[in-house]
Amino acid sequence: AGAGIHVYDSNGTPARNDIRYNPVYDNSKTIGGRGQGIIAKCSNCVIANNLTYGNMLWGIHAFANGSGSKIYNNTSFNNVQGGIFIAPGTSNWTVTNNVAYLNGGDGNIATVGTGTTLAANLTSNPLFVKAELCDYHVDAGRPAIDGGVTLAPIVMEDFDGVGRSQGLAYDIGA
Repeated sequence: AGAGIHVYDSNGTPARNDIRYNPVYDNSKTIGGRGQGIIAKCSNCVIANNLTYGNMLWGIHAFANGSGSKIYNNTSFNNVQGGIFIAPGTSNWTVTNNVAYLNGGDGNIATVGTGTTLAANLTSNPLFVKAELCDYHVDAGRPAIDGGVTLAPIVMEDFDGVGRSQGLAYDIGA
């Protein structure tokens, strides 16, 4: 198995795809060898409000030749290789308001693309309600609450369909 969600075209680079509101987990964990959560070789795409966890490789992987895409308000937790990876050959990706925590290998957020913008991402413990039961919500007073920046009109709701923002600012994560 390659990935839970794979946006790729061998004849070019897909453009303007939206990847939203997906739980993507355990890819290739028992099959062995490979398994991204979301892998995207695309330009001007939006990857938002996804939950990736327990994947063999990266939770979210921005693949070569993609440009100008946005990774907004995702939660990437406990993926073996890493949380969010912006690969060589990518350009001008924006990674904002994401929770990337307890990912292995290369870390929570890694970028070797050119012109990548990182803002308001949380890589320390977000204090999930019950991660051991795959409940990645956060309650009031937790670090992800009101810690993000406004991303309207691109991101208007959270993973559960609740409008953003509910407090002083956007919450971080899905």
